[in-house]
Amino acid sequence: MKKIFISIILWLSIVSVQSQTIEQITDQFSAVSLSDIVAFNNKLYFFGSAEQHIYGLLSSDGVSPNTTVIKQIDGPSYLTVLSNKMVFFSNNQLWQSDGTTAGTSFLKNISRQTHFQFAVLDGKAYFAGDGTNSNLANDQLWVTDGTLDGTKLVKIINPTGPAGIMDIYAAGGKVYFSAYDGGGNGYYMQPWVTDGTANGTMKLKVVKSTKYNDAMPRNYTAFNGKVYFSMYDDLSACQLWVTDGTPEGTMKFTDSIGSGNGFGLFPYSLAVYNSKLYFAGCDLNFHTHFWATDGNVGNTKIIKANINPGNMVLYKNKLFMSAYDSIFGYELWSSDGTAEGTNRVTTYPGLNPGKIFPFQDKLIMLGGDSTNSWAAAVFVSDGTDAGTICPAPPSNSGDVFTFFQGWVPLNNSVYFRAAYGHFTDYEIYRLVNTSSGIKTENAGLLIPVYPNPSKGLFKIDLPQTIKNGEVEIYNNTSMLIMKQTVTADMNLIDLTNLPSGMYFLRVISNKEVIGSQKIVKN
Repeated sequence: MKKIFISIILWLSIVSVQSQTIEQITDQFSAVSLSDIVAFNNKLYFFGSAEQHIYGLLSSDGVSPNTTVIKQIDGPSYLTVLSNKMVFFSNNQLWQSDGTTAGTSFLKNISRQTHFQFAVLDGKAYFAGDGTNSNLANDQLWVTDGTLDGTKLVKIINPTGPAGIMDIYAAGGKVYFSAYDGGGNGYYMQPWVTDGTANGTMKLKVVKSTKYNDAMPRNYTAFNGKVYFSMYDDLSACQLWVTDGTPEGTMKFTDSIGSGNGFGLFPYSLAVYNSKLYFAGCDLNFHTHFWATDGNVGNTKIIKANINPGNMVLYKNKLFMSAYDSIFGYELWSSDGTAEGTNRVTTYPGLNPGKIFPFQDKLIMLGGDSTNSWAAAVFVSDGTDAGTICPAPPSNSGDVFTFFQGWVPLNNSVYFRAAYGHFTDYEIYRLVNTSSGIKTENAGLLIPVYPNPSKGLFKIDLPQTIKNGEVEIYNNTSMLIMKQTVTADMNLIDLTNLPSGMYFLRVISNKEVIGSQKIVKN
């Protein structure tokens, strides 16, 4: 196997930014699978073509110049991590892997839907598939825990054809999705929910939308113990809806905001921050504004007008987003939830930030590089204009550096895929954050946490040498969502207000990570 030469980029504090470069890790892959790279058991796993064009599941520690061929497999895709293993598709077959060659095996003949996604809940992955392999589009609702016995048809949603399942979203111990059951004209897709059983899989609402022939439920987002989403009907076009997971508890939240424009409120880019739900939405003239609600219809209002926000993430106790003004176009903005505290951060012409991702003490994002005809580039930001930089990728005869897929955090790095000029030239690259000031030598120490899983209350058993520490909780996309100080006597962490799922905990004392743990909320 070819040697893989690894380099890193260093970004320092804003007072000493001097060397910003991006260098690739791999130099051996041709057409690395376009959607699959994950971190699992402290390694990277991905699909690619290694020495002698052996294509299949590969692994790397992300540091040493070595990769390992785990299994030669034809056409693998959709690599997804469960609690103790990975699942993926190979053509019309579902496979599982524990990260070893012996532990990688075929599960079941089943074809996946064209617009495919997994939704992971409590160590199980829900998906749209066809167990008969009769038609790639004849999908119904399936679930797998990575075992043959645990790979089952949950329910036939549409007995006469494909269910067209989309927008699968896990929250509060249930999975929400949009689907068609074959009944009625003029209201094609409807909102559905499942608890993993056939009897617990049901349609939440029947809504007619004859103008678009589709109610189009989208943008499922958990907030205040419920799930909010957007959906069309014939009365007020696209509005914000809310559900508690039952048909009787599913209702229109906003009634007629902007309904005269033909599209309605048209909410999208939903994000939760400081006990409110923020989103982009329209007015009667179809102008897009920055909105918020505290869960009461009367307190649903415009925070900032005419900025068309998107890509909202929590960072440094604020919402950061891509938003628009007439001077600079789309730039990086931040908000504390008030009109006066919602402002443009950057003045980088043509930035148009996308795929904004908080990692440790930085924001990573895509943007248009004005020095290279606004080609797509990777940007790093500390949340200030002066601290938003574009690390230069390695030179390759003037070809455009094109980002494709990421971000995948592992240890102190973020991995992603990019290419020069052509879609078959994708390689794996990484950013390494060295500016947080936090040592990570002991990050592999497992901190005892109990009970685990739990309903949301966890006790942390600090090492005897540590009197107090700061606990950080990250979700499964490595977004920091909570910080709390703990001591030997005050060691309870309360996650009862967070959705069910897997989280990552790390404990820091004296600017050193003393340990971490994976925790599961039921």
